[in-house]
Amino acid sequence: MALVNCPECKKEVSETANLCPNCGFKISDKGSVKVAKKVVRESAKGFVQGGMVGAVLGIIFLLYLVFSK
Repeated sequence: MALVNCPECKKEVSETANLCPNCGFKISDKGSVKVAKKVVRESAKGFVQGGMVGAVLGIIFLLYLVFSK
């Protein structure tokens, strides 16, 4: 019986386990690892895009404050 790292909490779990006993992540499906990685990747992508939109809006607001006087 080999141990693998849980994709969610990174703790060692038996490769025959269906769920991680530490965090409850579903391990038995090989596709669940791909889904977890995709969710993390999309979250990071949305965070970066949201940050860029916020930065642009902040610059526009600052320009408005400077030139409105």
